[in-house]
Amino acid sequence: MVKTLLIYKSKYKATKESVKKLAKILGPARCIECNEFDKDCEKYDFYVMVSPIYYEEIDKELKDFLVKKKDFFKNKKVAALSFSMSDGFYDRYLKIYKDILGDSLVYYNNFGSVINVEKLDKTDYESLEKFYEKMSMPLKDKDTRDDLKLALSGLEIKRIKDDLELKCKRKDILYEVEDYLRRHNTCTLCTASSIGVRGTPIEYNYFNKSLYFISEGGEKFANILLNKNVSVTLYDNYV
Repeated sequence: MVKTLLIYKSKYKATKESVKKLAKILGPARCIECNEFDKDCEKYDFYVMVSPIYYEEIDKELKDFLVKKKDFFKNKKVAALSFSMSDGFYDRYLKIYKDILGDSLVYYNNFGSVINVEKLDKTDYESLEKFYEKMSMPLKDKDTRDDLKLALSGLEIKRIKDDLELKCKRKDILYEVEDYLRRHNTCTLCTASSIGVRGTPIEYNYFNKSLYFISEGGEKFANILLNKNVSVTLYDNYV
Protein backbone atom coordinates (compact mmCIF):
# COMPACT_ATOMS: atom_id res chain seq x y z
CA MET A 1 0.00 0.00 0.00
CA VAL A 2 1.41 3.38 -1.07
CA LYS A 3 1.55 5.83 1.86
CA THR A 4 1.12 9.52 1.09
CA LEU A 5 2.40 12.60 2.90
CA LEU A 6 0.81 15.98 2.16
CA ILE A 7 3.15 18.88 3.00
CA TYR A 8 1.54 22.30 3.11
CA LYS A 9 1.69 25.85 4.37
CA SER A 10 -1.49 27.73 5.20
CA LYS A 11 -1.65 31.29 6.52
CA TYR A 12 -5.42 31.74 6.69
CA LYS A 13 -6.44 28.06 7.04
CA ALA A 14 -8.28 27.83 3.69
CA THR A 15 -5.44 25.79 2.17
CA LYS A 16 -5.35 23.57 5.26
CA GLU A 17 -9.07 22.82 4.86
CA SER A 18 -8.53 21.74 1.24
CA VAL A 19 -5.52 19.60 2.21
CA LYS A 20 -7.65 17.73 4.75
CA LYS A 21 -10.24 17.01 2.06
CA LEU A 22 -7.56 15.70 -0.32
CA ALA A 23 -6.07 13.46 2.38
CA LYS A 24 -9.38 11.60 2.68
CA ILE A 25 -9.25 10.77 -1.04
CA LEU A 26 -5.55 9.89 -1.09
CA GLY A 27 -5.49 7.78 2.10
CA PRO A 28 -3.66 6.27 3.82
CA ALA A 29 -2.32 9.81 4.10
CA ARG A 30 -0.92 12.22 6.67
CA CYS A 31 -0.87 16.03 6.56
CA ILE A 32 1.91 18.18 8.02
CA GLU A 33 3.17 21.73 7.71
CA CYS A 34 6.60 21.92 6.10
CA ASN A 35 8.30 22.89 9.39
CA GLU A 36 7.08 19.57 10.91
CA PHE A 37 9.04 17.42 8.44
CA ASP A 38 11.35 14.99 10.28
CA LYS A 39 13.15 11.66 9.74
CA ASP A 40 9.91 9.66 10.00
CA CYS A 41 8.51 11.70 7.11
CA GLU A 42 11.19 10.26 4.82
CA LYS A 43 9.52 6.82 5.00
CA TYR A 44 6.57 7.74 2.81
CA ASP A 45 6.19 6.57 -0.79
CA PHE A 46 4.42 9.55 -2.36
CA TYR A 47 4.45 13.28 -1.55
CA VAL A 48 2.05 16.11 -2.29
CA MET A 49 3.28 19.71 -1.91
CA VAL A 50 0.50 22.22 -1.35
CA SER A 51 0.78 26.01 -1.14
CA PRO A 52 -1.38 29.09 -1.45
CA ILE A 53 -0.10 31.78 -3.80
CA TYR A 54 1.09 34.96 -2.11
CA TYR A 55 2.28 37.89 -4.21
CA GLU A 56 2.50 35.73 -7.36
CA GLU A 57 4.62 33.01 -5.67
CA ILE A 58 4.23 29.89 -3.58
CA ASP A 59 4.66 30.37 0.17
CA LYS A 60 8.24 31.42 0.97
CA GLU A 61 8.64 28.94 3.85
CA LEU A 62 7.51 26.04 1.66
CA LYS A 63 9.77 27.26 -1.15
CA ASP A 64 12.79 27.36 1.17
CA PHE A 65 11.91 23.88 2.45
CA LEU A 66 11.75 22.51 -1.10
CA VAL A 67 15.12 24.00 -2.00
CA LYS A 68 16.70 22.62 1.18
CA LYS A 69 15.32 19.09 0.62
CA LYS A 70 15.62 19.01 -3.18
CA ASP A 71 18.08 16.07 -3.26
CA PHE A 72 15.66 13.98 -1.20
CA PHE A 73 12.58 14.76 -3.27
CA LYS A 74 14.40 14.21 -6.58
CA ASN A 75 14.37 10.49 -5.74
CA LYS A 76 10.65 10.45 -4.90
CA LYS A 77 7.38 10.94 -6.77
CA VAL A 78 5.80 14.30 -6.04
CA ALA A 79 2.58 16.12 -6.93
CA ALA A 80 2.42 19.92 -6.56
CA LEU A 81 -0.76 21.92 -5.99
CA SER A 82 -1.40 25.63 -5.57
CA PHE A 83 -4.41 27.63 -4.42
CA SER A 84 -4.96 31.08 -5.90
CA MET A 85 -7.74 33.43 -6.97
CA SER A 86 -6.64 33.18 -10.61
CA ASP A 87 -6.14 30.09 -12.79
CA GLY A 88 -4.38 31.95 -15.57
CA PHE A 89 -0.80 31.88 -14.31
CA TYR A 90 -0.49 28.66 -12.35
CA ASP A 91 2.17 27.34 -14.77
CA ARG A 92 4.31 30.25 -13.68
CA TYR A 93 3.48 29.74 -10.01
CA LEU A 94 4.49 26.08 -10.12
CA LYS A 95 7.55 26.47 -12.36
CA ILE A 96 9.83 26.21 -9.32
CA TYR A 97 8.68 22.61 -8.77
CA LYS A 98 9.48 21.71 -12.39
CA ASP A 99 12.88 23.37 -12.18
CA ILE A 100 13.87 21.63 -8.95
CA LEU A 101 12.18 18.22 -9.24
CA GLY A 102 12.34 17.49 -12.98
CA ASP A 103 10.93 14.03 -13.74
CA SER A 104 10.06 13.47 -10.07
CA LEU A 105 7.13 15.87 -10.52
CA VAL A 106 4.32 13.60 -11.74
CA TYR A 107 1.33 15.96 -11.41
CA TYR A 108 0.56 19.63 -10.81
CA ASN A 109 -2.59 21.74 -10.74
CA ASN A 110 -4.10 24.93 -9.37
CA PHE A 111 -7.34 25.43 -7.47
CA GLY A 112 -9.48 28.36 -6.42
CA SER A 113 -9.00 30.13 -3.13
CA VAL A 114 -10.85 32.42 -0.75
CA ILE A 115 -10.50 36.01 0.46
CA ASN A 116 -12.06 36.84 3.79
CA VAL A 117 -11.38 40.55 4.17
CA GLU A 118 -11.91 40.60 7.94
CA LYS A 119 -9.25 37.94 8.49
CA LEU A 120 -6.49 39.62 6.45
CA ASP A 121 -3.54 41.00 8.38
CA LYS A 122 -2.60 44.65 7.91
CA THR A 123 0.13 44.02 5.31
CA ASP A 124 -2.03 41.76 3.14
CA TYR A 125 -5.04 44.05 3.43
CA GLU A 126 -3.11 47.12 2.31
CA SER A 127 -1.45 45.22 -0.55
CA LEU A 128 -4.74 43.81 -1.84
CA GLU A 129 -6.49 47.13 -1.42
CA LYS A 130 -3.91 48.79 -3.69
CA PHE A 131 -4.17 45.99 -6.24
CA TYR A 132 -7.97 46.08 -6.41
CA GLU A 133 -7.95 49.86 -6.55
CA LYS A 134 -5.58 49.68 -9.52
CA MET A 135 -7.94 47.20 -11.19
CA SER A 136 -10.95 49.47 -10.41
CA MET A 137 -12.54 46.67 -8.41
CA PRO A 138 -13.89 46.69 -4.86
CA LEU A 139 -12.00 44.63 -2.28
CA LYS A 140 -14.58 42.24 -0.87
CA ASP A 141 -15.00 38.65 0.26
CA LYS A 142 -14.52 36.20 -2.59
CA ASP A 143 -14.54 32.40 -2.83
CA THR A 144 -13.45 30.63 -6.03
CA ARG A 145 -13.02 27.17 -4.49
CA ASP A 146 -14.48 24.22 -6.41
CA ASP A 147 -14.89 20.95 -4.52
CA LEU A 148 -15.73 19.05 -7.72
CA LYS A 149 -12.40 20.02 -9.32
CA LEU A 150 -10.61 19.20 -6.07
CA ALA A 151 -12.28 15.77 -5.86
CA LEU A 152 -11.55 14.89 -9.50
CA SER A 153 -7.93 15.97 -9.14
CA GLY A 154 -7.66 13.96 -5.93
CA LEU A 155 -8.85 10.86 -7.77
CA GLU A 156 -6.38 11.52 -10.61
CA ILE A 157 -3.51 11.84 -8.12
CA LYS A 158 -4.69 8.65 -6.40
CA ARG A 159 -4.55 6.76 -9.72
CA ILE A 160 -1.00 8.00 -10.28
CA LYS A 161 0.21 7.00 -6.83
CA ASP A 162 -1.62 3.65 -6.92
CA ASP A 163 0.28 2.83 -10.11
CA LEU A 164 3.45 2.81 -8.01
CA GLU A 165 2.29 -0.46 -6.44
CA LEU A 166 3.24 -3.81 -7.91
CA LYS A 167 0.34 -5.09 -10.01
CA CYS A 168 -0.97 -8.61 -10.50
CA LYS A 169 -1.42 -9.86 -14.04
CA ARG A 170 -4.94 -9.36 -15.39
CA LYS A 171 -5.53 -13.08 -15.92
CA ASP A 172 -4.57 -13.82 -12.31
CA ILE A 173 -6.96 -11.16 -11.01
CA LEU A 174 -9.77 -12.43 -13.26
CA TYR A 175 -9.30 -15.98 -11.99
CA GLU A 176 -9.55 -14.85 -8.35
CA VAL A 177 -12.60 -12.65 -9.02
CA GLU A 178 -14.48 -15.38 -10.89
CA ASP A 179 -13.64 -17.96 -8.23
CA TYR A 180 -15.02 -15.61 -5.57
CA LEU A 181 -18.19 -14.95 -7.57
CA ARG A 182 -18.86 -18.67 -8.02
CA ARG A 183 -18.42 -19.38 -4.29
CA HIS A 184 -21.06 -16.81 -3.30
CA ASN A 185 -24.64 -16.11 -4.29
CA THR A 186 -25.69 -12.84 -2.60
CA CYS A 187 -24.58 -9.29 -3.26
CA THR A 188 -25.65 -5.68 -2.76
CA LEU A 189 -26.73 -4.13 -6.05
CA CYS A 190 -26.40 -0.34 -5.88
CA THR A 191 -28.09 1.96 -8.39
CA ALA A 192 -28.39 5.75 -8.54
CA SER A 193 -30.10 8.47 -10.55
CA SER A 194 -31.80 11.84 -10.01
CA ILE A 195 -34.58 9.87 -8.29
CA GLY A 196 -32.27 8.67 -5.53
CA VAL A 197 -29.72 6.05 -4.45
CA ARG A 198 -30.73 2.44 -3.82
CA GLY A 199 -28.78 -0.43 -2.25
CA THR A 200 -30.53 -3.79 -2.71
CA PRO A 201 -29.40 -7.10 -1.12
CA ILE A 202 -30.14 -9.66 -3.84
CA GLU A 203 -29.22 -13.22 -4.87
CA TYR A 204 -27.44 -13.75 -8.16
CA ASN A 205 -26.17 -16.45 -10.51
CA TYR A 206 -22.80 -15.99 -12.21
CA PHE A 207 -22.43 -17.34 -15.74
CA ASN A 208 -20.13 -16.44 -18.66
CA LYS A 209 -18.82 -13.21 -17.08
CA SER A 210 -22.33 -11.91 -16.29
CA LEU A 211 -24.47 -11.67 -13.17
CA TYR A 212 -28.12 -12.72 -13.43
CA PHE A 213 -30.82 -11.59 -10.99
CA ILE A 214 -34.46 -12.42 -10.42
CA SER A 215 -36.33 -9.43 -8.99
CA GLU A 216 -39.88 -8.23 -8.50
CA GLY A 217 -38.88 -4.79 -9.79
CA GLY A 218 -38.89 -1.45 -8.01
CA GLU A 219 -36.81 1.70 -7.68
CA LYS A 220 -33.57 0.05 -8.85
CA PHE A 221 -35.09 -0.50 -12.30
CA ALA A 222 -36.11 3.14 -12.52
CA ASN A 223 -32.54 4.12 -11.60
CA ILE A 224 -31.05 1.75 -14.21
CA LEU A 225 -33.39 3.19 -16.84
CA LEU A 226 -31.85 6.61 -16.18
CA ASN A 227 -28.29 5.51 -15.36
CA LYS A 228 -26.91 2.16 -16.57
CA ASN A 229 -23.87 2.34 -14.23
CA VAL A 230 -24.25 0.12 -11.16
CA SER A 231 -22.09 -1.08 -8.29
CA VAL A 232 -22.10 -4.70 -7.10
CA THR A 233 -20.59 -5.56 -3.73
CA LEU A 234 -19.96 -9.04 -2.31
CA TYR A 235 -19.02 -9.76 1.27
CA ASP A 236 -17.04 -12.62 2.76
CA ASN A 237 -18.30 -14.12 6.00
CA TYR A 238 -17.46 -11.99 9.03
CA VAL A 239 -15.19 -13.78 11.51
